[in-house]
Amino acid sequence: MDSLDQGAKGLPVTSVTRDGESLKLELKQLGGRFEGKIAPDLTTIDGTWTQGGNALPLVLKRVKNAAELERRHPQNPVRPYPYRDEEVSYLNPSAGITLAATLTIPPAEGHSPRCF
Repeated sequence: MDSLDQGAKGLPVTSVTRDGESLKLELKQLGGRFEGKIAPDLTTIDGTWTQGGNALPLVLKRVKNAAELERRHPQNPVRPYPYRDEEVSYLNPSAGITLAATLTIPPAEGHSPRCF
């Protein structure tokens, strides 16, 4: 089993149980399990992932093209951005260092979230 969100690949599924449209997968090394129902068209399995006493809804989907699995990373944006960016720096002569950063500034119109 692979977890794209966690960057994990090839996690061993220790047991698989199928009873009609019901499917159960166990991953003992993670202390996790998935229980779900297979859709009649076999394109999805709608169920619940349980691990460490927590349960979360999870839908497994069939894909035909591996490119569909490529994650889109918002931390690698492409111009034009929906915001303004500005390079800034501050020289601290007594410490002999320069601090630098990129500020991202939301559009002027409308409400912008603020941290306090």
